[in-house]
Amino acid sequence: MFTALILATTLALPAPQAAAEFDPQRAVWLSWPTYEHKKGVSIEKTTVEIVRELVKNVDVEMLVLDDKTAAKVRKLIPSNRLNLRKMPYSEIWMRDFGPYFITDGKTKTILDFGFNYWGYEASDSPLSVQHEQIDRLISKQLGVQTRRAWMIGEGGNREANGDGVAMLVEAVEQQRNPTLSMAEIDARLKAAMGVQKIIWLKEGLDEDGYSFQGPILGDVYMPVTTGGHVDTSPDL
Repeated sequence: MFTALILATTLALPAPQAAAEFDPQRAVWLSWPTYEHKKGVSIEKTTVEIVRELVKNVDVEMLVLDDKTAAKVRKLIPSNRLNLRKMPYSEIWMRDFGPYFITDGKTKTILDFGFNYWGYEASDSPLSVQHEQIDRLISKQLGVQTRRAWMIGEGGNREANGDGVAMLVEAVEQQRNPTLSMAEIDARLKAAMGVQKIIWLKEGLDEDGYSFQGPILGDVYMPVTTGGHVDTSPDL
């Protein structure tokens, strides 16, 4: 009977799953910009403004390249809610390649997705490898376990409600994982994210399409974008 009680208690424990973005959170993860993205617009200035607002309510975990950069950031944002973490990177889009947490309400786990630079490079290219390892480097610093997701993907194409339902864009996931069928993609994501249902949107915004696919209107081209992440989808 005692064994049965232990088994029943174990089975009743909630399975880890992706939290809802509107749930309370301890911190926001960012990376300090390493280059300017738009001529005439300072991304560093914009980042400082964002962080100054964020630290009024949450901690900010910020990647920096070295001690020199860390000292600069500390001078610009002298807040004890800002935590700087040194590691190699070159991009700012932490939502996509940064740590993707799942939780059972008590323990956190970081899902370790593959990364191929938003589909622009091979998964073993230097830039892809550099950013793909960031979640594991962070897991070591935090002392949080990781779990392989067994597929390539970015956080910007994953939305969850914290109650077993997620929403993703089909075209993006197929582009990142061309050797997998949609049934395999669906099953792997459900297992990784701990959800029971995925709402699949066919495509994202045209404006979030690939620049190498040609102009979107006349001679108007988009910059390097993601191919249609769910976080900019018109169906939301």
